[in-house]
Amino acid sequence: MELIPVKNSSNIKAVGLENGTLQVEYANGSKYNYSGVSQDTFTELLKSESKGKFIHSEIKPNYDVIRVPDEDEETE
Repeated sequence: MELIPVKNSSNIKAVGLENGTLQVEYANGSKYNYSGVSQDTFTELLKSESKGKFIHSEIKPNYDVIRVPDEDEETE
């Protein structure tokens, strides 16, 4: 998934949307996928003044989330 760098955010490093899955990369390097996110919601996120506040108030409470394993983590 191609991620768009987020400027002027202390918490969010990058975001991307592909096939209804929003991926958020946080400043600490962790990545999370939120399923069922529409293009309109993604556009609102990109336009929001505070990406972190938008994710906290509009994404986290409304969409299922899965943590993306780090590249160096073993997967079974």
